[in-house]
Amino acid sequence: MGITIIIRIIMEPAIPEGCKVVQEGKARILYQAPEIKGADKEAPPVFYNPVQEFNRDISILAINTYLRTRRAAGEKLEEVRVLEGLAATGLRSIRFIKEIPDITKIVINDFDPKAVESIKKNLEFNQVDLTKVQGAI
Repeated sequence: MGITIIIRIIMEPAIPEGCKVVQEGKARILYQAPEIKGADKEAPPVFYNPVQEFNRDISILAINTYLRTRRAAGEKLEEVRVLEGLAATGLRSIRFIKEIPDITKIVINDFDPKAVESIKKNLEFNQVDLTKVQGAI
């Protein structure tokens, strides 16, 4: 009788030059700021507001509590859908996908083409299950 040990190595994507990684909750985003060596000095960065971290924390807590309350009341949750129309870096959406297990579909998008590219990169960087995502992808 033997014991089998399985080691799983998760390869994290490389961090592109000119970017830094911002960790918030279970999400990590690539953020390009002008002060970072190698960053594009001409292009303004895609919007990221670290002051809103508390707001994002509370949003996740509120949604999870609401869904848990509905389940406790005997309701069957067949679909939980989210729309984030001005997603910028995609941070909130990525946190929702990683921290709210009941989400079945999330629409992530932005008007700014640079933001859409940022969303795509951050979805890939976080190895998000794209079957739940619509919009920017």
